[in-house]
Amino acid sequence: DYVKHLPPSPFPVSETLDIGRRRYTSIVDLAITQRLLRIPGLDLDRAQFRYARDLRMDEIKQGNLMLLGTYESTPWVQLFEPSMNFYFRNDLAGGQFAIFNRSPQPGEQPSYVVTANDPEHTVYGVVAYRPSLSGSGKVLILEGQSMAGTETASDFVFDDGSCGTFSASGQFLGASLAGTSL
Repeated sequence: DYVKHLPPSPFPVSETLDIGRRRYTSIVDLAITQRLLRIPGLDLDRAQFRYARDLRMDEIKQGNLMLLGTYESTPWVQLFEPSMNFYFRNDLAGGQFAIFNRSPQPGEQPSYVVTANDPEHTVYGVVAYRPSLSGSGKVLILEGQSMAGTETASDFVFDDGSCGTFSASGQFLGASLAGTSL
């Protein structure tokens, strides 16, 4: 019943409802899927690729899962946000985008705000690796403030140099992608 609870939007309700009924896939999501399919040893018989609206709660509770996009395009991300250190919030009407940091470390800010008129065209992405809701599986979340931000998050995960260094620090463990749903 998400249509009954639409967030405030600068667009007319009729347009928002029309877009909400359609199925869209970004070129970035397709590129990420293509990269996944090239992973050696991926059991394609068990892999499933889906729109977020087609996921079932039992898949989110039990399975290994990859979610692409922020809470706006993939609302399931909200289930994991309480346990994530970094999370996104957008103010579409105000033209602001922010990433919040629950536990800033030395040199980190409590929030990173980008405005529509940012001369630097700053882009943020988040990579989160969390246990499934039941704890029996793993969830890899790749999200960004835009398609470029999601692509940045995926580039980090697919780059052995970046992700390998991060993994070696004990902060990230590679996700099993068998049974992945998109």
